[in-house]
Amino acid sequence: MPSLDDTDTQSERIVDSSAGSGQSEIDISAYQDIFERNIKPSKLVALLRKRFGAGSYEIHMIHEIYIVRAPERLSELDIELCK
Repeated sequence: MPSLDDTDTQSERIVDSSAGSGQSEIDISAYQDIFERNIKPSKLVALLRKRFGAGSYEIHMIHEIYIVRAPERLSELDIELCK
């Protein structure tokens, strides 16, 4: 299971110890919280699928916040296009 020491620092890294003997690092800047209430989920999924390809991103929603994990962060313009 990944462990994280400081979630406030974008350059902080998560070390995934479940990856076997060699540890892989995941850049947490790939995780992005989107607080917009008027985001259309279908538009967000379409944007992520077009940009990164199916299966290369994750979306979770907790308390009206979309948590996106993708190869790179979405821009403010990208988020606006999902409204």
